[in-house]
Amino acid sequence: MKTSYLKSKKRMKFALLFFIPMAIVLVGCAGSQVPLSPPGAVSVDRQLIGIWVETNSALESKTDKMTIYQFNDYEYLIEYLPKSTIETDLLRLRAYTTTVNTILFANVQCIECDDDNDYTFFRYELTKQDILEIRPVKT
Repeated sequence: MKTSYLKSKKRMKFALLFFIPMAIVLVGCAGSQVPLSPPGAVSVDRQLIGIWVETNSALESKTDKMTIYQFNDYEYLIEYLPKSTIETDLLRLRAYTTTVNTILFANVQCIECDDDNDYTFFRYELTKQDILEIRPVKT
């Protein structure tokens, strides 16, 4: 299943959201205790930095919102807020990119989750139309 997010011109981005919803995927799926690779192989892509809103709900008053920050040269801090929840349900995630045969994968870890320190993986692509397409990868 693919989600899309779009990025706006005012540092807000609307794109194909890979968090469909991220909360369900991270909390409801068994992840991996081992990442695809250690961080440091792929530098941060500055085009990913900003606020992203799910394209399917861009016209709705409430949408899934994801804000991607650069944490260091190789890692991102992601704040994800599902549309049907309150501010206290904000998920904070650590992510970095691994490239396998020119395909980009995000290694994602929940920062403040109680028991789950596992990695969840997503295949992603940033299109020419400034749309971020994200698909969860089964482990």
